[in-house]
Order: sequence, then structure tokens, then C-alpha cells
Amino acid sequence: MKTFLPCATRKVSGFSVLHAVCKEEKKTLSMMKTLFLLFCCAALSSGAFAQTVNQQKQLEDTRKLLATTDYVYPYIDTPPAYAGGSEKWQAYQNTSPLLKDAVKAAKDQKMPAGKYQVTAKFSITADGSVTEVKTTNKPIGYGLEDAVINFIKGSGKWIPANVEGENTKAAVMLPVTFNIFY
Repeated sequence: MKTFLPCATRKVSGFSVLHAVCKEEKKTLSMMKTLFLLFCCAALSSGAFAQTVNQQKQLEDTRKLLATTDYVYPYIDTPPAYAGGSEKWQAYQNTSPLLKDAVKAAKDQKMPAGKYQVTAKFSITADGSVTEVKTTNKPIGYGLEDAVINFIKGSGKWIPANVEGENTKAAVMLPVTFNIFY
């Protein structure tokens, strides 16, 4: 068994100089430290990789299971969309008699002028139907919340959300803005 003795030093021109034996011992220790560090890094990274693979598999299994249930899935591959896209949605919103009548009724009730927003939360089922429509903000009154609920219920079929290639139920938050001016 090799023992490490303290290295002898000698003074040369006022500097301490290590003997050649000490330099070799330092190289050996340095190499051992490097190998140990590399071994530790390899062990940790392989363990982390295995854990990541297991977590990924569990996540995929859970996503596939939830895609086949009626659960409102919080993480989706493709969100629900209005059939026909945003241009058709804008046209539906701009021509809706429900929203126009709500503004007229609010004016008739002397609602103060201003910009009002009603946020609705609803679900789009796997077949594209609208369900569970409700408003989430503080009530404004003047019939605006009811108009938004009826407006969304009457919007027809939507393109459902998609998870793992399967249509699934998903929640939608939609703000509707009313501009009341006289």
C-alpha cells in the first residue's frame, strides 16, 4: 500500500519548489478527483434521465386516460375554436340581435355611459356542443349577463379541443365587451 508523505520543498532563489515526486502525487490526486467527479455526474444524469422517462410515461398514460373521459382537461394539444374561425365569430358577434337588444335595453334603463365587460366561462364538449355557460365577473346588471349567456348558448357547434388525437371537453373563458354611449 502506497502512503503519501508530505512533499519536501527546497528553496531556490527565494521560492519553494516541489520535488518531482510531489508533482506526480498531485497529478495522481487530480486525476482521481476528476474521475470521481465524472463518475458522480454520470450516475446522477442517468438517474435523472430514468426518472424523466418514467414521469413522461406516466404523463402520457394520464393524458390518454383523461382524453377518453368527460373531464374538462386543463392541458390540451389543440384548444376549442368557433366553427368557421375568428372572422365568422366576429361576424356572429357583430350581427347578434341578442347583444344589440341588450345594449338597447340597458340604454332604456338609463345605464351610465361607458365600457362594460362580461366574462363568460363555458365548456365545449367532445362533440362540439356548448355547455355549463356562466358569467365569472362581478354582476353589472341591466340584463347584460343574461344576454351573454344566451348569446353563447346560441352560438351553435364548435370545433372541440383535442388531446392525444381524441376530441375532449375543454373550458373556454370569453370576454364580451359592451360600449354604452348616448
